[in-house]
Amino acid sequence: MDAAKAAARSLLAELERHRFDATAGDGDATAADVPPAEDQGCSSAEALLLREARRFAPPRSENRRLEGELRALAGQLKKERAASERAASGAALRAASSTEEMRRRTVGGGPAEAEAVGPPPDEGGAAGGLTLASAASQIIMLRREVKYLQKQWNAARRDADGAARRDEVAALKEAAEAEAARAAKAAAAAAAAEARQRLLVRQLSEAAPLGGGGGVEAMVCVLSLLEEVQALEAEALHANRRTAAAAAAAQQPPASPRSPQQPPLSPLSPPPPPPAEAAMTPAERLTAEALTQRLASSEEERGRLASEVAALQFRLASMQREHYSSSAQHPPPPPPPPPRAKEGHAAAQLKEDVTKRLGAFLNQRKGAAAAK
Repeated sequence: MDAAKAAARSLLAELERHRFDATAGDGDATAADVPPAEDQGCSSAEALLLREARRFAPPRSENRRLEGELRALAGQLKKERAASERAASGAALRAASSTEEMRRRTVGGGPAEAEAVGPPPDEGGAAGGLTLASAASQIIMLRREVKYLQKQWNAARRDADGAARRDEVAALKEAAEAEAARAAKAAAAAAAAEARQRLLVRQLSEAAPLGGGGGVEAMVCVLSLLEEVQALEAEALHANRRTAAAAAAAQQPPASPRSPQQPPLSPLSPPPPPPAEAAMTPAERLTAEALTQRLASSEEERGRLASEVAALQFRLASMQREHYSSSAQHPPPPPPPPPRAKEGHAAAQLKEDVTKRLGAFLNQRKGAAAAK
């Protein structure tokens, strides 16, 4: 009100000055043109007050309405907070008292009995409504059901891991049996080669000097024995590689049964099970140890086969030395008759060929031994 009066006074003074300035230079102007000062100031002040009242009326009514709504909301919030605190305390007490009983029912009968127990009665008295206490009880039941499903899932994963390990052990067992069969075949071939070598040594000792029919046959037998020794050595090398590959495959841990084709786990799924090595059963460990022993025995068999091949090569070298010494002791035979000159020339060429091949083979073996 004071501000309106001050504004009215300033407006009145300004109007008086304006009228005075306007009539000061006008000779025809009279004092009757100026309205009374008091009437003009009151009318302008009343108009200003009316405008201000009309402008501030809606905000004031809105402010009063908002104040009433805030008071009502504050009272309702206090009531809801007190009710929720009472419901939470009651639910916590009920959950603490019935946790052990519900756990026994869940473990013994699964989720069916847990669902048969049902949620506790509503404390708020709202029939069919979802209050904080009923929500807490349902959350507890869902957590227990999730634990039960996690146990079932872990059991299924363990069964799948066991099946995968059994398949891998069976595959390793078959590979070990195949390697053992190959080692047995190689051992039989080595024994046959050794027997044949003895027979050839005996034939060479009983044969006539080179140039006759017996010497030519002995040289042919020596060549065949040399080729057989080379084939036997190659077979032993292949058996060694296969045995090493089988041992490396047996020492590797089994692959995880979880493949990329399996569906992704849900948010309630349990964490993946521990590695397969930690969950091996005693029977599977015994089987793995038996496979390792069998692989070791196949390795020993391969070593024995290699030693037999080395002994056979040594005997061939000694046989060659004996042949050279026997050829040095005996003088060369007389020249054959003219009709058989062609046969003597063929025997000499065969002897030279056999000598060159034996020398090349011995040099190759010496180079291989020096490289090892």
